Amino acid sequence: IPNHITFSRKKIMKELLRLEKINKKLEYHELYNINLNLFEGEILTVMLRNEPVKDSLIQLLTGSDIPESGSIYIYDHKVNLTSTVKAKQLGIFCIHLLSQLIPNMSLADNIFINRKSIFSYRDIIFKEADSLLRQYGIKNVDSHTLAIEVSFALGHIIEIIKAVDLGAKILIIDNITSRYNALELSRLIFLLQNLATDGLSIIIFTNTFSNLLSIANRVTVIRNGTSCFHLDQESIDRKSTRLNS
Repeated sequence: IPNHITFSRKKIMKELLRLEKINKKLEYHELYNINLNLFEGEILTVMLRNEPVKDSLIQLLTGSDIPESGSIYIYDHKVNLTSTVKAKQLGIFCIHLLSQLIPNMSLADNIFINRKSIFSYRDIIFKEADSLLRQYGIKNVDSHTLAIEVSFALGHIIEIIKAVDLGAKILIIDNITSRYNALELSRLIFLLQNLATDGLSIIIFTNTFSNLLSIANRVTVIRNGTSCFHLDQESIDRKSTRLNS
């Protein structure tokens, strides 16, 4: 795994996250000697087809579980992700396939639910939420709209907005695009690219070569529960060309 990376804009990026020799036994599978890292402003795609292994790795990254051995580092400092609260304090957020929004609350309330002022300054909350929606290119939905009324894909966008507002440094995307149409997928890609340009680091978990590969700076492939190999952007482009030819 490289300890530095140079993107197309010729800027050497700083390593934000590193997993070293992570091991975890599952009921029928295991994580064995997992190694991966993530840089500031990078989009990393992690490809693996084993769902339990994928879920276990995400749980370790988000503080829902702990490894049996191995180490996790943030900015080269060893951390213990002992809870989801701890992970979020360190800026690690995950967008899951199933919506985490509260269905019968407005989009504004869902975005700012962690704010103490949410029920005291209603006009300000909705005005700020509307501003955020426009900032993220959502022009046909009002922040008064209930979460249950928005599309599956838009719900994910709202969760991303919420995570960024809460100070996300690392955004994990958990194979969420299976129900997306072409327009929804292109909107997500555009959003993730812009967030990465602004410095957000993103890990996309997927089980196949997809359009999301086109925006990845690197790909880590995990087979049989262990890190197999890593592809840089040039290798990704060659692989995608072969698949599409």
